Order: sequence, then structure tokens, then C-alpha cells
Amino acid sequence: MRKWSILAVALLTGLAIAPRPVAAISIGFVPAVQTVGLGANVSVDVVVSGLEASEIADIVAAFDLDVAYDPLVVAATGVNFGAALGVLGLEVLTNFDLATPGLVDFAALSLLSDADLAALQGDAVTLATLQFSALALGTSPLALISAAPFGIDVKGAANEILSFESVVGGAIHVVPEPSTVLLLTVGLVGLARRSPAAAEPGR
Repeated sequence: MRKWSILAVALLTGLAIAPRPVAAISIGFVPAVQTVGLGANVSVDVVVSGLEASEIADIVAAFDLDVAYDPLVVAATGVNFGAALGVLGLEVLTNFDLATPGLVDFAALSLLSDADLAALQGDAVTLATLQFSALALGTSPLALISAAPFGIDVKGAANEILSFESVVGGAIHVVPEPSTVLLLTVGLVGLARRSPAAAEPGR
């Protein structure tokens, strides 16, 4: 009998200290993949989703993120922060750095209470919109960099680091502008229709 009571106590203790199950929270880019013309400007949202997937809804209270991209294909031109952390400059502090080619470093800290943030936020939160300019033909991957000591540094309620079930990358494909493709096509058609007699000298 003593054996069963020890087992029951151990089981109950284990249940009491078991960590809360990790919700299906993810972070990534919206849209995940875009195709733009050479010289065009393009915007990409960085979004946390699945905040209401568990019994206890999560929030975003602060973040400090780095996004890597290919500086030979696109150039980072700006960062616009979302409104889900409060009024910029009044309820939320922000900062970003584009000085390092191939890296967008951006951060925000809300001064609101967790309860106020919960009222502002839903299942998905747009942290920021990153802006790029297409420099050359090719594909630029977009990736959130996991850095020590926090990994993907997004803080939730009580300043705890959020655990992400998935971290989704993105990509920007830069292709020739439609007008360039049209001019090239017309030129090739013109060459194909050129008569062989006109190509020979003296005729």
C-alpha cells in the first residue's frame, strides 16, 4: 500500500510542476514570398500568430529582432512599427538600424500593462513592416536570426520570452520589369521576321 501512496504523491507532484504546454505560436513574414520588378519597392510584415491558441492567451510586450537578407538583390530602406504595442513615441519605444548591409535590426518596448496589451492584441500581431528596394535580378531569402541568449527575442506577459513552435522564413524574387520583357520580346520577334534577303549585302 505504501508503494502506491508514494507513486500517487510523485504523480501528483509531477502534474503540479509540469510546465504549461507550449501554444502553437509562430513568427514569420507576410506575405512569405513576393515577386517584384527590378527597381520596385516592396514591403514585408513580420507577424507573430497563434497568440490565442492556448487556454491562456499570450501577448507581445517587447521584441528585439534581426532579419537577414541578400544585399546584392535588395536594399533595406525603412521600418514601420505596428500599432499593437501602443501609440508610438507615447506608449511604446522603438528603434531600428539599417547600417549593416544584409541586416535589419529593429526593436520595440511597450510601456503599457499586460492587461492593456491584451485588450489591444488578438491572435496575430504585426510587429513591423520592413521596406526594401529591388536592386538586381535574383532571390533574396528573408530569415529571422536566432541570437544568444534569447533566441528569437520576443517577450510576452511578465516579460517572459515567447516560445515559437515555428519560425518561418520568406523570400523576395526580383524579376525584369514587364516593360523590359515586352521590349525584349518585340526585338526578338523583329529579328525572327527579318527576311534573309535583307540581311545579304548588295541586294
